[in-house]
Amino acid sequence: QTAAETPPLRLQASEVAAWRWAPLGALRRERVRHDLVRQDFLQPRQLAPWLPAPVLRSFEGATYSAVELRPSGEGTTSSSEAPFTLWGLTLSAASDALVLAGGPSHELPCPPIRFRAMWANLIVAALCGARALRRPREHRVEIADVAALAAVASGPALLALWA
Repeated sequence: QTAAETPPLRLQASEVAAWRWAPLGALRRERVRHDLVRQDFLQPRQLAPWLPAPVLRSFEGATYSAVELRPSGEGTTSSSEAPFTLWGLTLSAASDALVLAGGPSHELPCPPIRFRAMWANLIVAALCGARALRRPREHRVEIADVAALAAVASGPALLALWA
């Protein structure tokens, strides 16, 4: 913004393709699914192209955490036929808002992404565990994530003992 004052906001109906009201109950942890949004996760290929092809392939076909929002009644949506899938940054923002309002127990599950390869999921779960342990007031500490963190952290020591 270059002006000292904020210009008046004007809502543009053309900027909203569709809308749907959803009750807070639609954003429960048990409603999160991983079969709604699929796409390749290319970050490892871009960051470490030197990795072997089988390692890079294990990050393909990723599925993302998502919540399907269904119409809940008359006047709660602009289109009852349009699918509404909450995922990505929008789902993350909704999760953050739930945590701010109700505490870490309302946080939607982490990790927000799943891969075909179990070891890739283990690494992501370990990162989520580290994040939760670093800021327990902001993130729910999941036993599975802490176990993954312990497994990843102890991996080098176990390999050294085995060698």
